[in-house]
Amino acid sequence: MGGMIAFDPQLAPTPLAPPDGPLPRAGERRRRIPRGLEVFAGLLRVLPRLTGGAQPGDPMAAENGRIVRETLEGLGGFWMWIGETLAIQEEAFGVDFCRELAKISTASPVHPFELIRKTIEEDRREPLETLFTSFEEAPFAAGATAQIHRAVLRRGGWRVAVKVLRPDVDRTFRRDERMVRAVLRRFASMTRLRHLRLADAIWEFDQQFKESLDLRREAAALANMRKELSRHGVIAPRTWTRLASRRVLIEEYIPGVRLSDYIRMAETDPDRARTWAHVNEVDPDRVGKRLLRSFLRQVLEDAHFHGDLNPANVLLLRGGRLAVVDFGLVGRPSREFQDVFGRYLRALSMRDYHDAAHRLLVLAEPVPPVDIDKLKRHLIQVYRAWDFRTRTRELPFTERSYLALTAEVARTLTQARFSLEWSMMRIDLALLAIDSSLRHLCPRMDFLEEVDRFFRRHDVRIVRRSADSKQLGRSLAQTFPILERIPQKMSDFIADFEAMGARGGLAFDAPVGKVASVLAALNWRLRIVLVVLGLCLLGIFAHQELGVPSWERTDSILLERVARLPSLGLAEWSIIGVVYFLFHRSLVRVSRILSRRIAHPPQRFG
Repeated sequence: MGGMIAFDPQLAPTPLAPPDGPLPRAGERRRRIPRGLEVFAGLLRVLPRLTGGAQPGDPMAAENGRIVRETLEGLGGFWMWIGETLAIQEEAFGVDFCRELAKISTASPVHPFELIRKTIEEDRREPLETLFTSFEEAPFAAGATAQIHRAVLRRGGWRVAVKVLRPDVDRTFRRDERMVRAVLRRFASMTRLRHLRLADAIWEFDQQFKESLDLRREAAALANMRKELSRHGVIAPRTWTRLASRRVLIEEYIPGVRLSDYIRMAETDPDRARTWAHVNEVDPDRVGKRLLRSFLRQVLEDAHFHGDLNPANVLLLRGGRLAVVDFGLVGRPSREFQDVFGRYLRALSMRDYHDAAHRLLVLAEPVPPVDIDKLKRHLIQVYRAWDFRTRTRELPFTERSYLALTAEVARTLTQARFSLEWSMMRIDLALLAIDSSLRHLCPRMDFLEEVDRFFRRHDVRIVRRSADSKQLGRSLAQTFPILERIPQKMSDFIADFEAMGARGGLAFDAPVGKVASVLAALNWRLRIVLVVLGLCLLGIFAHQELGVPSWERTDSILLERVARLPSLGLAEWSIIGVVYFLFHRSLVRVSRILSRRIAHPPQRFG
């Protein structure tokens, strides 16, 4: 755990409001009807209040929220998780409704301490007293899958939070999982819904269920992310992975104020919230932007990202510091996804909406038989309209937010029977939670400006990381096989291009021979640039290794800057020479492949 941010007790802020009363006790569950009928009856009670009785400004919104919350808590497990997701959509259901529904995240009914003790002792195979010097019987928080108790570890005297799965959550979740999977399979077999790729959705749901029901996964994810988050200026609690089990997780207790509590106070008593923020040196605008920047770094730079940044899982600390807890849903983006999604966001930040539309369609592969040019034009119109709204800061935040854009883009793609990767679901859920926080913390924020600022800092970090000797060695080791594969990749690309034209999946107006001609011209220009670059490198090598020509005393600013370049050894020059040779050989091979395609274009039949 070396190099981690140690939690300073002085970072603990003053209380924002008196603590709530004791959490409600969970009643004994008596199944008198089959589970399917129980869920169906619950949905009949919930859906009318979601569609017609949960509108902003409705005087019965709080009462409807209470009924929906109690119904979902009665169903338990998966349905409580659905309630947590609905609770952050204030624009759709109103503040009063969501405030009541948000109690699912922190104030759900709790189970008796006897069951919690039994769970811990069964998993740890030792009495509770041998592990803790003290253990609070009443939990301070309870959510859809677990309840959390304060305790003090016997070894080291650490003040910790002990997360324990609900005794009935495993059975309830797995039973509901089978039901959800059966419904999705039925829909997946329908021809009109095949473009949604619901089989991938089934796999994603299955993975989320597995992660939620095994706290060892959460302990491992927290241990891996803690060091990464410390570089973002975000604190994550320390955890003891050797003490973790499937149903019990022990992590450092961080006494902060939940962001959800601050938001609630800002709505009900804004003067008190402003006074608290001033006393504790908390700048809401900076907190919101740091939360967004940290999430972007998690998705685009790190190997993990927190998939449940609900305001109840974000803690405000003195001095504007930020802490995050509850790592039950952690996404792991692939390198390919990081690259494409990063290029998509970068294109948005540069307001290059043509490129943004192209990157988005890459995320939406496979491509259905539609007019791609028309779809791109429609997407560009959507982007430009949203861009205009982002510049008008007097508009409500919900019309200028990133999620407002994604909702319009999703509608456009759905009409064209496109489907984005289901792996983006966790990113969308996390962004939805962040969006619900940003609308309160920094409602005048321009998303594009903030993303552009992120990429400027991102590029600096990449350069610094590339300058590291170990990272440079790994990058060069990965470069050699990539250069060797360039000719084969180009040949495969042209073959796939021909096959797509033959299938008629896309409406190509130009023959493949013309495309090969354009690529051949581009290849020729790249070879010219490579020759010029080679001559420049040769001159620098001669200057550094042979001492000629002498450029120190020259009136040319360019040559003077070249003379100031860092001196490289023979080993570095050898590596540069090998990379140059391999790249040049790859371009020559590509040129030959393209020449054959131009001389012998594919034959079209029919």
